[in-house]
Amino acid sequence: MANKIFSLEVLPAKEGDCLVLRYGSKSKQKIAVIDGGPKGVYKAHLEDRLVQLRTELGVSEQDPMELDWIMVSHVDSDHTAGLIDLTEDIKSRRPNRFVKPARLWHNTFDDLIGNDARELEKVVTKSLGTASLTGDISFDSASEGVAVDALMVLANVGKGITLRDNAETLGALLNDGKGGLVVARADGKAFEVGDGLSFTVIGPMLDEVENLQRKHNEFLESQKRMASPLEALAGFLDPSVTNLSSLVLVAELGGKTILFTGDARGDKILEGMQLVGLGDRLHVDVLKGLHHGSDNNVTQEFFERVTADHYVFSGNGKHGNPERETLDLLRTARWPDENYKIYFTYEVDDIDRLRKDDWNDKRRMKEAKGKPPGPAWSVAKHSLAAFFDEHPDMAQRLVPLQADLPRHRIDLLESPAD
Repeated sequence: MANKIFSLEVLPAKEGDCLVLRYGSKSKQKIAVIDGGPKGVYKAHLEDRLVQLRTELGVSEQDPMELDWIMVSHVDSDHTAGLIDLTEDIKSRRPNRFVKPARLWHNTFDDLIGNDARELEKVVTKSLGTASLTGDISFDSASEGVAVDALMVLANVGKGITLRDNAETLGALLNDGKGGLVVARADGKAFEVGDGLSFTVIGPMLDEVENLQRKHNEFLESQKRMASPLEALAGFLDPSVTNLSSLVLVAELGGKTILFTGDARGDKILEGMQLVGLGDRLHVDVLKGLHHGSDNNVTQEFFERVTADHYVFSGNGKHGNPERETLDLLRTARWPDENYKIYFTYEVDDIDRLRKDDWNDKRRMKEAKGKPPGPAWSVAKHSLAAFFDEHPDMAQRLVPLQADLPRHRIDLLESPAD
């Protein structure tokens, strides 16, 4: 499409995601932000990039640069904290706002569970203390069998609400002003976002949302029957449900496509594809790697059925992501002569440094509980550097980081910078 742009910019976001989308006509570009990373990412990178874009687009000092939309994939702090900082910064600068968000795409947790999330906060605080809702709770506090992933979701209950309230204060329309949840439905059709851009929602699926609502109500009811609130909490959320709220969608413009996955599971994405009529296989131009490249979220089958020309794995090594096993699954799933590229947000050696720290932390935790710690970290067996040394064809696919922001820009149509 002549004079049309569709470019994804990838910013360093520690263990989280922070993406900028530029699209529309070259003469009147639209800007969107997808996730904002954890605390510190806004001030370190996202604010600087937005200021740069103001200059690139020639926005006058007196006017705000419009963000056509902001999307938060789900409520985890490594996705929401930077967006909360962004909206708080905009509020603090009134009336001289340097950017102005027009729309927010976001499934807040209280909308998902069909009840006031503050009720859930009250129950959890009574059981575990206020630390459980700030993210400061230690793993030892979960010793009665409560899944750590569940606690992390509960720690972010209020963050999504804060982001929504900030956006509404700034005049942004929630979910295009239609209200309710953004969910995948049977034979769901793509809907127009504007300027040639369309979304096809693959997740979360409506029946999964309804299941989460049932679990929430059962949890609250169980508080009346169980001696230990922790016992009930363990039954409410388990690792299969924690990232249910992730928005998963295909963005399309001019025949080019980007699959945004948040922290969703691969099997759920495959189910969602079937549900909305996309079939059992999908090729996209860009695939945002699931859950920062965690091997808990993908299988070889997923990479065989969902292929891409560009794979983006956000993560700095914290929590072990991106995982070596994930890259090996991708390598095995694709034919050696296929042409595709891989993008990281940090240098391989820096990622490995935090991956090693995470590995050793997990071994110490197991030892403290009297369990076998497992094998010691091996550079040859466990590092990404050794993986790329062992598979030079994969190393050739790894795109070098740019020195300046953004760390990567993937132009699917014309370059916005020309």
